Order: sequence, then C-alpha cells, then structure tokens
Amino acid sequence: MQTEMKEKMQEGLRSEMQKPAIVMIDELKEKIRSDINESGIHWVLLEPLIRDLYEEVQALSRKMADAEREAYQKSVVKNNADNKTCSN
Repeated sequence: MQTEMKEKMQEGLRSEMQKPAIVMIDELKEKIRSDINESGIHWVLLEPLIRDLYEEVQALSRKMADAEREAYQKSVVKNNADNKTCSN
C-alpha cells in the first residue's frame, strides 16, 4: 500500500492540471465510504482496519518528511560549499 500511495502522490505532482486538494480529499472520503459500504465488512472490524491504514500513512509521512529534510540539508551544505568556492 505504501508504494502505491507514494506512486499516486508522485503521479499527482507530475500532472499539469491538478484538482484542488479539498476536492481530492472530498472525493477520496466519498470513495472510502462507498467502498466500505459495498464491502459488507462488519463495523466492528473497521476500527482496527482504519488504525492499521492510519499507521501506514503516518509511517509514510514520516519517511517523506525525513527524506525532504535530508535533501534540504544536503542542498544547504552544497550551496554553502559552492558559495565558499566562488568567494575564494
């Protein structure tokens, strides 16, 4: 699931004309509601299922934030090194 979510996020970033985030969120909520209703899964099983999905999303979010932070820090270090080279 994490790989699929990451690919969809990257796919969304690549598209030229994107839907506003609020529209995408509303559509996703409706799709989730519809899929849950159509699945016939007992409501008692939804809580652990949703908790598992939430934990996966949380972990993916942390990984993405860490990767972005690391890329930014590397960029700052490279920029500083480039600036020192240019000024010498």
